[in-house]
Amino acid sequence: MKTRIKIAQRLAAELSKFDVGMKGKFMCPVCTDIYDCRDETNITDAHIIPDAVGGKDLTLLCRSCNSRLGANQDKWFGEYLDILLREKTLLSAKSKSKYLTINGLKVRGDVRESEDGIDVFLHIDRNPPGLIKSIGTLRDISVEIPLAKNQKLIEVGYLTAAYLMWFKQLGYSWVFQGHLNGVRRQIQNPLQAIIEGSFLLDVAEQKIARAWIGVLDLGERAYPCSVIYDRLVIFPTISDKNLFASIQEKIRRASGARFYSLEISSAHNHVGPMGVIYKTSPLVMPDQFASGRIKPSGVLFFPDSNQPPVWLREGSESGARNIEDSYRDAVSTVKVKAYDH
Repeated sequence: MKTRIKIAQRLAAELSKFDVGMKGKFMCPVCTDIYDCRDETNITDAHIIPDAVGGKDLTLLCRSCNSRLGANQDKWFGEYLDILLREKTLLSAKSKSKYLTINGLKVRGDVRESEDGIDVFLHIDRNPPGLIKSIGTLRDISVEIPLAKNQKLIEVGYLTAAYLMWFKQLGYSWVFQGHLNGVRRQIQNPLQAIIEGSFLLDVAEQKIARAWIGVLDLGERAYPCSVIYDRLVIFPTISDKNLFASIQEKIRRASGARFYSLEISSAHNHVGPMGVIYKTSPLVMPDQFASGRIKPSGVLFFPDSNQPPVWLREGSESGARNIEDSYRDAVSTVKVKAYDH
């Protein structure tokens, strides 16, 4: 609990740099509701990758969002990651239907994956007398798999985790971007089709063993992204707010598409308000910068994927150098062979 409040106070200190009226306040990164940063009831620890699959990274959410997300996308996202990481099929998912349909008859039972194949179990004591005997020769068996019916929640689970990964590294510099409002609405309403277009790309062929934030480089433009095992989640930028509707076409037109991991901050140690630029593309640019209401503490500039980032800001060169050195050698690369979505 002490760690949670310390992080909330750290976030509050950053939030006050955007708005002095927010001194001592915590803003939930999903719903953007405001709480006193010492509110131990309404500020909660939230797993970015579900705890059910060993997710260790934590961030902070309001109690309402944490509860709602946990009961919806986190549940099904966690179940999907469980079978993905164990290299199992949908039949090994934790949530199972209580019924099978055999030869057109609805029967209490279940199907399980085994080393020898697939095993079918029929519960004699849970079915009406004589039902199982009436089945006769097995001709047709079908089973409903709850995980398969919740594909939308799984996809929004990826989006939620990716959004929170960026928040953990960039704090409110990430949140205060109006072009992410649609992302936040989608996270809060996971069953609604709020985002029109694609935000997920299949990168299963890369066999990536961990989750990280990074940049998708399409040559002329680049975009913030998060890689979570078999999927890449892409986000729009201030210069391309309608990305989701056109991303597939942009990838097809790109002469070479690659994605790279970026390490910007850790454990909510933010130096914001800040921006992030990759080559000529603004990956992160809070609305307050564009409007001129506040000046950034600095802009983290990545000249290229194979060059160390440079911290650009007004003021002392020595102070800038210290921050720049802390980011040096923080960029690693992974080439993209193909996107299939």
